[in-house]
Amino acid sequence: IATAEFSAVADGEDMKVREILANVASYIEDDDLSTVIKNGTENNNAYAKQRTEILFNCYKAVLNDVAVNYKGIENSVKISGKTFDLSALPNVIKRIVKVMDEKGNSVRYEISGKILKTFTENSSVYYEYIPTASGISDDFPYEKELIGERAFEYGICAEYCVITNRIEEALNWEGKYRQAVEIKTDYKKRRLKAGKRWGL
Repeated sequence: IATAEFSAVADGEDMKVREILANVASYIEDDDLSTVIKNGTENNNAYAKQRTEILFNCYKAVLNDVAVNYKGIENSVKISGKTFDLSALPNVIKRIVKVMDEKGNSVRYEISGKILKTFTENSSVYYEYIPTASGISDDFPYEKELIGERAFEYGICAEYCVITNRIEEALNWEGKYRQAVEIKTDYKKRRLKAGKRWGL
């Protein structure tokens, strides 16, 4: 089995989930709740804590929908040898995007169970994974992706309005959300399609 070297996480200030929830709160709840979430003081008030928990649960639902039905987060791992145990990756894999050799050429590969076999040594495996959410102070994983915060905000608004029985508003936000996630993915104008999941 090959050894692996994971790609480094970029430095810098990343957008936090709470920033998105604060924006959503200002759209559909109230500016006071938005300020509380932005300042990280939602636990100081029972109402704010409850509403923030609902918003975070809505975020998790949208995160799962985007990752499973549209696009996961891309990452890569460098491997030595010709076989690699995909279960060693720290994330739930959605699909393998490509395998490249050291010169940037595509490498043929096969997958049997959770073992990936390449036909050359020292290659890089590019894959999409399904991110998870543990808290509202997490980094927003789609900050640098084509599907960004605006799409998530629309989706969270839709989920929240359903939960709070604002059905007409929910339908409006849902339409905006679906339009935002069905983005152009390349210069050939192909629309992003729901992909087949791997290993779920």
